[in-house]
Amino acid sequence: MRFLKPIVLGMALLGVSGCGGTDETSTKVAVPPAIELLKSALNDLASKGEPVGSGGLLLQQYVDKIATEDAAKAKSLSPMVDTLMTLKDPAKIKATANEMLKLL
Repeated sequence: MRFLKPIVLGMALLGVSGCGGTDETSTKVAVPPAIELLKSALNDLASKGEPVGSGGLLLQQYVDKIATEDAAKAKSLSPMVDTLMTLKDPAKIKATANEMLKLL
């Protein structure tokens, strides 16, 4: 029984201290600017013409980020995002997305 005490104590110390070093590396990911993300999403809408659905909220977030750099551009884009969120007709979705792309 006496020989188990050092083993148990050793295991407890290893458990508390952990095994191995702390050689954690972090990777930084560059997030594209909001205007590029919006362009990409609008190009997709312009080519497919699918209803936006909840993706409209993401488009609005992009426009909000653009507003910090170009308030006038964001002011003209924001109502168009609202319109896109209501459209169901693929032709109208494509047309509105193309109009928005021209503003960018």
